[in-house]
Amino acid sequence: MLGICNGSEDSATYARYLGRPGFDIESFLNSVELFARGRDVNFSELPEDKKVVRKKLLKELRRDSASSLKDIIRLLKKNLSSVQDKPAEPYEIAAVLTGKIEEARVLLSEEEPSAYLELMNQKSAGDTDAAGVLFSLSDIDSTKRWGILRSLSDIGIYVDPESVDIIPFDQSFRSEGIEGFIAKDRKMLLRKGFEGISSDNELLVASRSAVQHELQHVFDNIAMMGSEKGNEVDGEFRAYVSELVFSDERMQLCKEWVKISDKNAGKSGLEAHEAAQVLIGELMKGIDLKSENDIVEEARRIMDEAYRKIVGLTYGQIIEPFVMLMKEEEK
Repeated sequence: MLGICNGSEDSATYARYLGRPGFDIESFLNSVELFARGRDVNFSELPEDKKVVRKKLLKELRRDSASSLKDIIRLLKKNLSSVQDKPAEPYEIAAVLTGKIEEARVLLSEEEPSAYLELMNQKSAGDTDAAGVLFSLSDIDSTKRWGILRSLSDIGIYVDPESVDIIPFDQSFRSEGIEGFIAKDRKMLLRKGFEGISSDNELLVASRSAVQHELQHVFDNIAMMGSEKGNEVDGEFRAYVSELVFSDERMQLCKEWVKISDKNAGKSGLEAHEAAQVLIGELMKGIDLKSENDIVEEARRIMDEAYRKIVGLTYGQIIEPFVMLMKEEEK
C-alpha cells in the first residue's frame, strides 16, 4: 500500500484517500488498472455454441409448461461452467427466472437429495445465505438475484437485477475485474429510457458509444463511497464529462449539450440526464467547439475538479500511482 501512495505526487493525501473508513480498497485495487490503462476495452463475440444454448433456454422460458422447469435446470447443469461444483445453483437460477421457487426446491430434494440435505443442515445451523433462495419463499432482494443470475453471462444473458428482465448480448469484455456487455437488441434498453446501465463492476450498453459513460459510473462505484457520489445529477455530470474526454464523439456531443443548455437555461424540474447536460453545456460555452484539443482539455479540467472537491484528489491523481506502476513495468 505504501508503494501505491509513494506513486502519487501527494502521497499524504493519497494515504488519507485509501484510508477512509469503509472504503473497499480490494475492489478499488482489482479494477482501477483498466482506467489507468486508458479505458480501452476489447469486445469479443459470444461463441456460436453458447448462442445455441441461449436460444434453447429462452425457448423453454417462453414455453412455461409443467416440464419446462426440469428442462431449464438440465440445460443449466450441462452448460454453465460456474455451477458445476454447486448442485443447488442451477435450481436457484431456474427458480428466479421462472418464479417457481417452491417447485425448484422440491425438484432439488428429489433429484439431488444429498445437496438438499446439506442445505437443510446449513439452514439449521443458521447459515441462511448458504440455504439460498430455495429456502426463502418471500421476496428475493436484488442483491441475491444479481448474485444468482450473473452466471448466465456464460451463455450471453444479462439479467437486470431489479426487474429480472432478460437482455441477451452477443459481445462482451472482461478486463481488470470489470465486465461489460452490448445488448443484442439495443431497443430493449432504449425502451427502458436509457442507453446503458451499470452496477458495481458491471455495465450493459445499447451500443459501443455508451461505454465510456457507463465506465465512469463503474469508476465512481469503486473509487467513491455512498454520499460521496452525491445525487443522480452529480453522477450523470461526471459520466457525461468523461465522454468529452474519452469518447470519439466528443465534438458532436459537446455541441449538442451547448444547444440543450441554451434551450433550458434557468429551467427547473429537469430529469437528471438533461440537467447534467445543461450544466456541462454552460461550462463549455467559452470553448472553441471546433477544436477537439480544447474540448478535451477543458473537459478534463472540469472532471478533475469534480473529484478533487469530493475526495481531495483529481481523477488524474486517483489513477496516477497505477499509471506510474505500469510505466515501470514497461521499462
